Amino acid sequence: MPVLEQRLRGRGTEKEESIQKRLAQARLELDYSKTPEAHDLIIVNDDLEKAYTELEEFVFKKKTQEQDAKDEGAAGVSVED
Repeated sequence: MPVLEQRLRGRGTEKEESIQKRLAQARLELDYSKTPEAHDLIIVNDDLEKAYTELEEFVFKKKTQEQDAKDEGAAGVSVED
């Protein structure tokens, strides 16, 4: 939180009221992030390549699982002209 506040103040573009609102919202979001099962995946973006790989693997794994479920649902269904 101190880093966010430092960045907001360092810009010199925000009024005090706006800074306080943004910090309050950030606190709410950080609190929510600790809610069990609130997220399917948490990626820490401290290494761009690693973060991208984690995201890509998650997205394509999920996409493959959804397609597999669709395929299973369509099993035995025939299409006639």
